[in-house]
Amino acid sequence: NEQLIMPIAIQVHHALIDGRDIADYVRLFQECLDGDPDGGSGV
Repeated sequence: NEQLIMPIAIQVHHALIDGRDIADYVRLFQECLDGDPDGGSGV
């Protein structure tokens, strides 16, 4: 799914450039993979 991966990769790329905490994007990415919109419980 390049249509899904590319936007995420771009966001991560900008996050690194901006020097922001990458953890937020990593968590969002993992939630997308897990298919858990709530995120958190059972992790």
